Amino acid sequence: MKKSLLSLFFAFLAFTVFAQRNFKPGYIIQKGDTLKGQISQKGAVKSSQKVIFRPSSEATAIIYTPSQIDGYGTQDGHRFESFILGKGDTARSLFLNVLVQGKTSLYAYRDEESEVHYYVIKEGTTRELIRKKVKEVQPDGQRVLKTYDFYKGTLQEMTQDCPALTIKRKKLTFNQNSFSDFIVNYNQCTAPTSLTYISKPEKVEVTWGAVIGGAISTLQVENVNPKVFNETYNSGLEPTGGLFINSTTPWVSKKLSFQLEALYNRVRYAQDLSDKELFKENEYKIDIDLTYLKVPLLVRYSLPVGKVEPFVNIGMAHSFAIKHKQEVHITSTSSSGEKTEEQRYFLQDFNPSESRWGYVESFRSYSQSFFVGTGAKLPFGTKHKLSLEARYEASNGFSGNQNFGTDTKHFLVLVGFSL
Repeated sequence: MKKSLLSLFFAFLAFTVFAQRNFKPGYIIQKGDTLKGQISQKGAVKSSQKVIFRPSSEATAIIYTPSQIDGYGTQDGHRFESFILGKGDTARSLFLNVLVQGKTSLYAYRDEESEVHYYVIKEGTTRELIRKKVKEVQPDGQRVLKTYDFYKGTLQEMTQDCPALTIKRKKLTFNQNSFSDFIVNYNQCTAPTSLTYISKPEKVEVTWGAVIGGAISTLQVENVNPKVFNETYNSGLEPTGGLFINSTTPWVSKKLSFQLEALYNRVRYAQDLSDKELFKENEYKIDIDLTYLKVPLLVRYSLPVGKVEPFVNIGMAHSFAIKHKQEVHITSTSSSGEKTEEQRYFLQDFNPSESRWGYVESFRSYSQSFFVGTGAKLPFGTKHKLSLEARYEASNGFSGNQNFGTDTKHFLVLVGFSL
């Protein structure tokens, strides 16, 4: 299991190094000249601060800032232009994402706190579209969060020469689609031939499918009586499988997505142990058979490169026991050779108020786990994708008594198919 975790770790490092060299067709604009080649972006926030460019795959990559070039773009249509925002000590150079370009243009960028800022440029005048949320204290002492939509007043000043947009302006919401549609309509109203570019917003992509695979597990037991039970137990290869649904988050990064799964998972540990007491010898036949419905929620970072899409996962899983068995068959042989047999739970608590025999089963039907994983997706046909993933998972086990340690480690190999 340790070797498996180490392998996952090195795979993650290799993925990180590979991710840093992710390039796609694009161009930069320098002193009015367009230089074609390949660019690498590092998410919505860093896209406004720098771009990595190389003329070809064999050339050395160079990092450019907004003060060094006029802008850049990608082959799939995204454009960025260099601007200086603010004045004096607060002035800063940024790449602004072009959303609409015409006589009146719309730009945006995402800051370090992941807040999106929108700017409208008309006839050389740049105005930011601002919305503020302020906590105010009412006369009765109650604190209320109020929202001030200053952007509506700004757009009213800039677009009052088109009265037909008055109603639409009042209904504006603070997002890219709403602003883009409004600026496009304004250009069509006042200068229809000036429109040269309209950015298509990234859409959320939702995919679902099935996953199947196998898992091996290790159970580490501590603080249990008899002491011979405090052992490491290894399972065989057990089946696992279920369904998943994945949703991208283009407003954060095209490479980031969330995935929710529902998996059937069975774990079985079978082991023979023995110990000696003063006048007898005990043999224990342990049979632990647990079946769970596991619900993992994971964050996935993907890196499409050609037809292969490597990814890494991190997340948590909630497991609910559907069926369980944790039994021990004990055969005791006395010094005179007499044999007796009995049954007990593997984990049990002394509670004479609930059982005439004094002991009750100690079992928790709900457990939590943390996991990391890495893998890759490949196209399968024209509309589907096949994925292969290795995942390492650490769980808090199934003990109903907090004094008993039942930490569990799982190593899974999963094959997924998007439907």
